[in-house]
Amino acid sequence: MTDMYQLYNNYADQAGYFDVCLQIYQAADHRSPSDVEATWLNLLESTHAKIVEQGDQATELPYEAVIQVVRATAYKLNLSETIMPPNLLVPMLLRYSYEHQRGIGAPTWVMDLFIEIGLPHDTLLSVLEAMFYNDETPFEGRNRRIIGNNMVHVIKMWYLDCTRNNHHLFGGEDNAATILQTLTMLTQNGLTGLELEDAQALIRKIERELR
Repeated sequence: MTDMYQLYNNYADQAGYFDVCLQIYQAADHRSPSDVEATWLNLLESTHAKIVEQGDQATELPYEAVIQVVRATAYKLNLSETIMPPNLLVPMLLRYSYEHQRGIGAPTWVMDLFIEIGLPHDTLLSVLEAMFYNDETPFEGRNRRIIGNNMVHVIKMWYLDCTRNNHHLFGGEDNAATILQTLTMLTQNGLTGLELEDAQALIRKIERELR
């Protein structure tokens, strides 16, 4: 354990290797939520700043670099719920996207990243639903529809995954009925454009499945 602390204090933290710091937390069973949050914030900020500093020489956009580092770190941590708590990382990445990369890349890139690395759809949806009802900054007021749009996308991807793999829709009829209620609520709370159309199409499909 002493070696771990020396590695952290004398090498990883001092050198700004924040992904390594997260791995050390996991290896040392270090469970401080504030340390985990601060290190993830530092990792995102340093990754973004590095690409910005490269200017025209950069070969990728900042959000693309963030995707790469989160993906690589997630695999190294084996999606540890202690070091990668969804209720911390999902809002953090959504805030990063809104504050630093708004209008750049696919609007659902954060959700697509978490789905790709293996975060369950129902976990993502649960975190998003809490954000939607809590009016978390900066997603309060009119910006709450950003969370609503992401909720529709996750439900759509979940539906496609179930049908593609011949699984019970959303894990069973009770869950499907709950998803149906969620979609209905979203259509009444600010969805517009393609997201509204997607939500309405999903409602029709789920209703057919539940008959």
